[in-house]
Amino acid sequence: MKKIRNKIMLTMMVLTLLPAILIGAYSFHSSSEALRENALIEQRNQLLHSKQIIQSTVSRVESDLLFLRDSSAMQLYLAAKKSSAKRGGLLLTNLRNSVQQFAQRQQIYSAVRFLDLSGKEQVKVENVEGVATSIDKRKQLLNQAKRDYFREALGLKSNQIYISPLELRRNGAELLEPYQSTIRYLTIVRDADGRRQGVLILNLNADALIQNVVGNKQTKWTVAITDPEGYYYYHPDESKRWSGPENLDLQANIFNDKKLVLAAAKTSKKTLTSESESMLTLSTPLVLGAGRPSLGYLFSIAEKKTLFKPLTDYLTISLIIAGVSLLLSLIFAAMLANSLSEPLVELKDRVERLSRGDLDSPIESRTRNEIGDLSRAVELLRKSMNILINRSGKNKS
Repeated sequence: MKKIRNKIMLTMMVLTLLPAILIGAYSFHSSSEALRENALIEQRNQLLHSKQIIQSTVSRVESDLLFLRDSSAMQLYLAAKKSSAKRGGLLLTNLRNSVQQFAQRQQIYSAVRFLDLSGKEQVKVENVEGVATSIDKRKQLLNQAKRDYFREALGLKSNQIYISPLELRRNGAELLEPYQSTIRYLTIVRDADGRRQGVLILNLNADALIQNVVGNKQTKWTVAITDPEGYYYYHPDESKRWSGPENLDLQANIFNDKKLVLAAAKTSKKTLTSESESMLTLSTPLVLGAGRPSLGYLFSIAEKKTLFKPLTDYLTISLIIAGVSLLLSLIFAAMLANSLSEPLVELKDRVERLSRGDLDSPIESRTRNEIGDLSRAVELLRKSMNILINRSGKNKS
């Protein structure tokens, strides 16, 4: 009877668990794919939005640079300084005031400067915490002749613009503290006769630009911005920021991160998804406009265990439900098996007594199923055997 009982219990468990396992596996797979795809779509859209922020910000810088270069204040100063030192000084003050007003209106610039051909600052306006200040003390007007961006600008032709890499600002050879990041836009300034008179520089406030991209979004994705070689401009871990040789020279490089697989991202010119054993990464190149230099890369990085935590929670709950279902199926299977096997065991014992000659013990059954019918049939057999034996005894007498 144990075999029948075990078969009943096994059948009950299979019938209970098999559909649950199949449905659960399909649901888990579908949910996993849907969650992954939705996360990637959402983050791709975020990357596209970040690129648009950068492009919309930088799109106006070149026109602002040319506007200042060709402004009446600039041209009046250039014309006056050749004829009269006194008049040139007055119009230099006028130019400084004009540039100061411009920087106050256009808060995307951290500094505006005009350098003569020797590299000496003639106009210097600094924008600190939203307040544009013109600096005119000689000790504070530096010579930038040795700076790479100035030498690059001297080689420009008319209407050409040089765009420097994104880097930390310096006071001579020393980095300014607190750190200020900038992208410099430079062009040659010419007088009415077409002769070169100096270099005009707009310092785009890269700190504000990065903050607009990064924001304070509380998401499961980590945002990082790097230069074209993979050195960090921005990382949530402050110890990795400005890691390039031209900045803090920390050597932290995203392409050397062993947790990430980004070999393909380094040469890709479009948004790319990279996946390692534990990490999921989206990357997109950043450019400063058509035909302009590359700014670097924007990365969104997420740990799979964090990104797919809802799925893990779902799997845990599903396993708990499956365990409870298994326990309940065992209990119900045992109850069903016992309800079927106990009457059979009892009937077996009584039939064995009957076979040994015990015709007086009645075989009773209260069950209303096939086992009950069998018990009643055996009881009729017992009664018939009693009748035959009694008749046989009377005939002999």
